[in-house]
Amino acid sequence: MRPSCRYALILSLAGALIACRSRVAAQERQTHPIPPVLLNHLYVVVDSETLTALLASPLITQQLESLETRTTTANGGQTWTGHYLRGQNTYIELFGPGGFPGARPGMTGIGFGVEESGGVTALSAAFSARGIAFDTSTRVRLVDGSEIPWFFVGALAASDSVTPTFSTWVMEYHPVWAARQAATDSASPSDITRRRFLKLFYDPKRLLRDVVGATVAIPRSELSKLAAELEVFGYVVTRRRDRVLAHGTQFDLIIVSATPSRRGLLELRLALNRVKDGQREYRLGSRSLMRFDTGLNATWSFF
Repeated sequence: MRPSCRYALILSLAGALIACRSRVAAQERQTHPIPPVLLNHLYVVVDSETLTALLASPLITQQLESLETRTTTANGGQTWTGHYLRGQNTYIELFGPGGFPGARPGMTGIGFGVEESGGVTALSAAFSARGIAFDTSTRVRLVDGSEIPWFFVGALAASDSVTPTFSTWVMEYHPVWAARQAATDSASPSDITRRRFLKLFYDPKRLLRDVVGATVAIPRSELSKLAAELEVFGYVVTRRRDRVLAHGTQFDLIIVSATPSRRGLLELRLALNRVKDGQREYRLGSRSLMRFDTGLNATWSFF
């Protein structure tokens, strides 16, 4: 075979292979479309002084939202005690030291969520296609003496056995949990939206509507990993030397490099139901501050 013919054949085969891979990738996208990855909730562990100040603050307990303290038992006896501020679609989970096993001030977690059946499976396939381990499981919750499937969860494989100071995961409410909810509301059993499960707790007469943004400080070595995760989620990600800006559906995340004095959750950005009258700045202990602007926004800072 002449060299020119051999090269032509090689190019032809390469083109066919690329086309084939493109068709396979397109088919995978059609078979496993990734739904919008939204914010479900955030948690933060604060020091004892800050937690005491928050629980005693009329702003937190009477104006911002109805504050509930609850102990949850799940997955074969795991328990945690948190304090919950719920908006229309998202909520904030506050812990003090010891609120869950290993809880210590500064720890932060972001629970993303999907509102379409099969969303966690689709994400798992997307990560797998990139050679990234994405562990999935089913979370169960103890209710009236019985363990009931609560939600599907997916998260990047843990790198070691040490409890991380910052973590992310994706959750998808289980159809059994949705069917149980159907006994108390008029929604379809197939409705697994965040709003449905928060409806019983959300009070539109209170200030808090939703968490729409956050700033967190994590080790610089983790920035690239989190940026890649958010890109798979479908976020528009801008990478800079010491920070990552991620724009998603109804939620924006700023990730900066941690320092010894700056780590974990630094700021929450809140959307409000109405303009806050009167006082606009509230000190909540020595390490937390909430500011209201003249519109429908507030900033809650932690330091």
